[in-house]
Amino acid sequence: MSSRRQRGLTIIELVVFIVVLSVGLVGIMVLFNQVTRASPDPVVRKQALALAQSVMEEVMLRGFTYCDPDDAAVFTA
Repeated sequence: MSSRRQRGLTIIELVVFIVVLSVGLVGIMVLFNQVTRASPDPVVRKQALALAQSVMEEVMLRGFTYCDPDDAAVFTA
């Protein structure tokens, strides 16, 4: 009777699976490394955002004038 059913995996199939899985993981790790290296530092980004908000607030608080900015009476016009 040679109608035995094969069960499980062979050692060659396991080795091929491990190699394919390892190559995939290495590719993901390389991609992750490149993305994190290219991303800006969160502290620097937060400081830049605070500076931009400060400048924008200063601009918004100034009154609108039709005068030339180089004019001496620019703040009283």
